[in-house]
Amino acid sequence: MSVDSARAGHEVDENSLRYEGWRVAAASGAGVFVSSLFIYTFAVLLKPLTEEFSWSRESVSRAYGIAAITVAVRSFTCRRC
Repeated sequence: MSVDSARAGHEVDENSLRYEGWRVAAASGAGVFVSSLFIYTFAVLLKPLTEEFSWSRESVSRAYGIAAITVAVRSFTCRRC
């Protein structure tokens, strides 16, 4: 039971759609979905990126690899960011 609802004398119903935890869960799910789009669509976007910018597949893949390593290192080293 949250502090605000305890003061108001209301019980928190976790099965209700108005429960605040469902908003957090929905926002988290949407964030994971959007952030994973970059990972899963890279193979589809590789050819259009190479054609549009006249880059080699190697340079596009290298940029993707650097971005992936940067995200991994940053998420591992930064606990409070």
